[in-house]
Amino acid sequence: KPPTADCTMAGQRLDLSNLSPSADTPEKQVKQELLDTERKYNKSLTMFVAVLDRFQNQKIIPTPTLDAVNPIRDIRNHSQVLLSRMEEAVKNTPVVQADFGPALMLIRTVTLVYKKYVERFENLATIFRQHEKELPAVSEAMKDLKVKAATELPGVDVSLASLLIMPIQRLPRYKDLFERIVQKSPRHKSDDFKQAMASLCEQIEKMESTIGEVRQVKRTGRMRHRRGSLINREVDCETTLDGSALRVKYTRPASPMSRKPATPREKVVALSHVRSFSREKNRRVLHVHYVPEDGKKDEEKKTITLIAADEAEANAWEADIAKSISAGSIT
Repeated sequence: KPPTADCTMAGQRLDLSNLSPSADTPEKQVKQELLDTERKYNKSLTMFVAVLDRFQNQKIIPTPTLDAVNPIRDIRNHSQVLLSRMEEAVKNTPVVQADFGPALMLIRTVTLVYKKYVERFENLATIFRQHEKELPAVSEAMKDLKVKAATELPGVDVSLASLLIMPIQRLPRYKDLFERIVQKSPRHKSDDFKQAMASLCEQIEKMESTIGEVRQVKRTGRMRHRRGSLINREVDCETTLDGSALRVKYTRPASPMSRKPATPREKVVALSHVRSFSREKNRRVLHVHYVPEDGKKDEEKKTITLIAADEAEANAWEADIAKSISAGSIT
């Protein structure tokens, strides 16, 4: 018999009327993930727009380039509306009980803006990378942004390359979260909502396909190879991106203790298992965090540490991987 609001235990009357749904339900997890990631996404976009305003006011970057990146402003404005609607939905209601349907339906109105940005992305990334190398004012603005982000967005990479690719990466994340909300939330199982989300996910897939097939990209550098529990060695490596996997070839150093010779090795990480990137303070070192094939989602993470010749090369390495992930519809 299901419990009522009045129950007794050991002679004591218990009031169950105020108990909230379990905090660990899949429905709450996916809704909270959407809300939390949208907050971080919106704050990053707002910071980027402030930088673009600085470029425009100080006439640092040519007007045609700034006009081409203008969809970022519309994307930021849409994200603000989406976020405010979701926060309104949870204002006086537990997240698990919130109806995100009206908020999510809004995103259909911004697909054309995202489409424009996706089509321009490759050229924009190349142009901005060149400006960052050649124009000291651009580098100075990005340094100021990193100082601000250190307190407002700790742990978030706000390099120019990361900011430019952010909307591209958000599209497959939206698709994944929308599909999970339809699957996990009884409140979003109406035929109209499911059809709308299916249509939206289809549009997102088409936009991603406009990025084009990822060409096989090869880069050389160094990586950290761990032997035993204490020793990290740097070894030469070659990475290859083929659109489905990151392949890292290296030579495992010889072991004087066990007399094992140096042996060629290869790590292969499916792009669908890459979860995040991070950079060390010197900006040359890129950590690629991934989940092993037999890992339980994000519970077990491993890391490949790549070391580029300089920060610009590390930016290019990171952009290659991020672009491959986006084109492969990976969350």
